[in-house]
Amino acid sequence: MSHENAVLYRDFIADSLYGSAAAATSSVENSRQTSQPYFDKSQLVVSPPSIDFGALEGQKAWTEKLTEAYAIEGEGWTTPVELFKPHYAGALATHLLQTRDPTVPLAVIEFGGGNGTCARGILDHVQKVAPSVYKDMSYSIVDISPAMQARCQSVTEAHPAACRLVRASALAWHERVEGPCHVVAMEMLDNMPHDKVVWSPEEGWREVVLVPKQQQEGDQEEALTGERWTEVKRAVKDALITRALELWLETNPEPTLSMWQKLRGERSVSIWLPTSTLSFLEVCRDRLPQAKLLLGDFDELPSSVQGVMGPIVQRRDGKGGYLEFETVLVEHGTCDIFFPTDFEALRHMHKQVCQRESAVVKSRVFFETYANVGATATASGYNPMLEDYKNTSFLVTASDDLEDGELETV
Repeated sequence: MSHENAVLYRDFIADSLYGSAAAATSSVENSRQTSQPYFDKSQLVVSPPSIDFGALEGQKAWTEKLTEAYAIEGEGWTTPVELFKPHYAGALATHLLQTRDPTVPLAVIEFGGGNGTCARGILDHVQKVAPSVYKDMSYSIVDISPAMQARCQSVTEAHPAACRLVRASALAWHERVEGPCHVVAMEMLDNMPHDKVVWSPEEGWREVVLVPKQQQEGDQEEALTGERWTEVKRAVKDALITRALELWLETNPEPTLSMWQKLRGERSVSIWLPTSTLSFLEVCRDRLPQAKLLLGDFDELPSSVQGVMGPIVQRRDGKGGYLEFETVLVEHGTCDIFFPTDFEALRHMHKQVCQRESAVVKSRVFFETYANVGATATASGYNPMLEDYKNTSFLVTASDDLEDGELETV
């Protein structure tokens, strides 16, 4: 069966989060009802005032402060770099200073700049502790969202000689940097669009595409009907899905159906592949051949969406809570869609694509190595920067400071 207007999941997600400029097809744009992508909302990322952690009694006081931070802007959410400013970014800056090539100026490219809090923290820290490095350094904030770009303007005003804004997708970075540089991306991978593949004993691997309901032709293929879209399985033929699946299988076993799955009537296994992350690594290989990566993100998430490495799909309810959905096929631009990262698979992809070694460490290990952890300790000794966000990790281009293998839960 032929579907001329079939849409890959990664294009559906890219359009919903970032708009038609990020999607490779116009079919999804023509089928949607709303026009504003999710990341074009101006009050999306909450930037609460800096917290005096030493003035907090302990974990209970921290939880109350966290609730207060989220309540500042009812429809937004916040991130660790915002909550632990300036200490989180200061740790990143320390890592950059310790792993830079001292023979060339420090060049940093941050993808997914958000509010600019990470960039501001890194630049402030380098200016303070290493002024001789700061005077020659360059910092590019790359973000596809015009709303986020506008909120980063204050960083360029504070550091006009060092910082510039680039409005572009991480997948459409066209400048080539021949020399050593550092790529920073905090919680960017989770919003990278993914593709869905399905494995079954009868059919093997199939890729899943979306067809607008009115385009469905009969029922020759098994389909899952949603509000506006129909999921259709077809032979794997997309080149990016093919490459991503091959790499994924090199670090993950071939799927099987357990006895319990069979008893529950399950006939297949769904997997969400990080196809856009693979594209990002290919951009780094082709345009930033000497880049050292510093990528931080979730390594596990409690998803309600079916499938291995499934995303969380949610929006704020306007009352301090969340509405969570069991499908990615929500109305355009209404929800955040974010995925966990299989960091072992990521490290393998990085090695195969960029031909460089990298280390994977839990966030606690990273901050114990590079951060002033005393600055985020409460009066009781409870330290939320170390003890919260246990489901986060970093991938860093291999260095002597961090050894791989620190993957156990802390």
